[in-house]
Amino acid sequence: MTAGLTTTVEGDEALAAGLRRAADGLGSMGDAGAQVGQLIKQRATSGAPVDTGALSRSVHADVRPPEVIVGAAEPYARYVEYGTVYVPAQPFLAPALEGQADAIADVYADEAQHLLDQVRGA
Repeated sequence: MTAGLTTTVEGDEALAAGLRRAADGLGSMGDAGAQVGQLIKQRATSGAPVDTGALSRSVHADVRPPEVIVGAAEPYARYVEYGTVYVPAQPFLAPALEGQADAIADVYADEAQHLLDQVRGA
């Protein structure tokens, strides 16, 4: 004859709910994405070459979690960024991303930590 053993875990539903919320948050990172988009946009706007100012005004950041898209709406933006056979490149988007690499990592790390802290408090 075998003896039965019953174990009861209290708070398991709250923990499961907290883990689900954290997983959803980690999957999208929407708040962090919005912050990152603004960091890159600000750097790109200030780094864009200025003739009329239209290029820097056209820089935008769109957050579609988990993606962050930063670009410039002016049709000639790609020629400024990459150059042509006749005109040398004056990159402003790539350096904006590269210049914020540490800040971007910090924003995402802080958001992940915040979500995990919520699980601990569940």
